[in-house]
Amino acid sequence: MAIKRITTSLISRNSISAIGGGIKRQIFNATSTWIPPSGTNSIQYFIVAGGGSGGARAGGGGGAGGFRAGMTPVVPGQTYTFTVGAGGAARSPGDGGPFNQGNGGSASSISGPAPFPTISATGGGGGGGITNPGFQTGGASGGSGGGGAQGDNNPAGGGSGNTGGFNPSEGNNGGDSNGSRVGGSPGGGGGGGGIGGVGESVPGPFAGTKGGNGGIGLFSTLSGANVGYAAGGGGYPHSPGNSGFGGGGGNGGAFGSGNSCGPVVAESAVENRGSGGGGAAGPIFGGAGISGAGGSGIIMITW
Repeated sequence: MAIKRITTSLISRNSISAIGGGIKRQIFNATSTWIPPSGTNSIQYFIVAGGGSGGARAGGGGGAGGFRAGMTPVVPGQTYTFTVGAGGAARSPGDGGPFNQGNGGSASSISGPAPFPTISATGGGGGGGITNPGFQTGGASGGSGGGGAQGDNNPAGGGSGNTGGFNPSEGNNGGDSNGSRVGGSPGGGGGGGGIGGVGESVPGPFAGTKGGNGGIGLFSTLSGANVGYAAGGGGYPHSPGNSGFGGGGGNGGAFGSGNSCGPVVAESAVENRGSGGGGAAGPIFGGAGISGAGGSGIIMITW
């Protein structure tokens, strides 16, 4: 799937640098502090929260971390904290999670001394998971929602996006799994939502053959390279070789697992992209699929 594109060109990687015209830029790949230099009265920001992991054992794709961008005043000499959210950890069957639901990502934020208003983006929702027939979860809500787990005659809905209630929206809903069996096969998992669109739902006629694609993310050249962010993870299919694609492929969300039987690990999202992890394989009884982890977030600024 194509990834939504933004054309702003501002930010470089890992350190402060000049880019001409008196503009400077910085990336925060991990939590840190920053003090605006003399004469700096505002910054432009680009915030991505951590993505959710996919659901284990026939799971839905993880939802992308929420995305925020804009401009805010700052005061020279004061200390501001840039918190970069972690991605949701991969989920293994039986590791204590509710119905093998994926782990949510953590929020990313910029905070400072009062009266500075904290600016935050919500972590992505984990993908739904399944334990036994009839015991599956929908995707969790978040910046973008996780996809619903593979259905087994019971529908599993995708999680809601934009749980922060922001305008413009920080993300989109995860895809549903309608739960009907086709030719004796349960349905595939829904795709996680992304900043550019909802996760793909798995409808009846195709429920036994593919997982839902993750919602599309966005490409940005803010880092100095054309990089994809905040895409949903792909859902798991029941049939081998038909996993849902994460939004944007390698530069976006992660692939769902492509094998319905045996210990198969779904693809994890790339760090500092804020995308969702893939939903894991595993038959309803005795499966050992491990979901893909969500990618950590990132914050980029220019001044």
